[in-house]
Amino acid sequence: MKGVYCNSFNGGFDSTCLTFKKNQHFVYETSGDLGTYIIGKGKYNLKSKTLTLNFEKDSVIKKSEVFIENWSFLDNEETDSIELIFKVFDAYNKELPLYATIFEENNDFAYLKKNIVNSKGALTITKPKSSKIEIYKIGFIGYETLEVALKNDFTKQIKVILYPAQPEVISDTTHSYVLKHIEKEAFITSEDDMYKKVE
Repeated sequence: MKGVYCNSFNGGFDSTCLTFKKNQHFVYETSGDLGTYIIGKGKYNLKSKTLTLNFEKDSVIKKSEVFIENWSFLDNEETDSIELIFKVFDAYNKELPLYATIFEENNDFAYLKKNIVNSKGALTITKPKSSKIEIYKIGFIGYETLEVALKNDFTKQIKVILYPAQPEVISDTTHSYVLKHIEKEAFITSEDDMYKKVE
């Protein structure tokens, strides 16, 4: 089984590749037009036409974070509005602001040029003061999109740390495939997925 075996799907736009290494180790990778979106590794076993992939427990990929501070001391009791002060930074360089866009639920998450943060990574959105909770999405090209629910009751600072988009990790689980046909350069699973040797 040594080598790289790939199965194409979604009209050939996506593929899952299994790299079988020495000592029954394997690497699992699913990729498409936008890069790799699922990964995993572990040890495999082939017995009685059943291929078992035992994925090792892998460290969880770091996810984007949001920190909310209540700045109600800025609110005037006589005013009927509050401010949501967004600050967006790159996770790998927390001093580097990102030109992210803040998408608002009340605008059906539509793109609005006025909702792009400035060169310091900041954007202030003024809202009517209420107990209403709204969803906001923070996004930047090539980075994760983070969703946050905010109550429009007080002025708040919302500090967002965005990580680049990363693949999902298959961890601490087992996948089994019944092989209905095996040959030197390919194998076919019971779901009719053909894995051809590419390396």
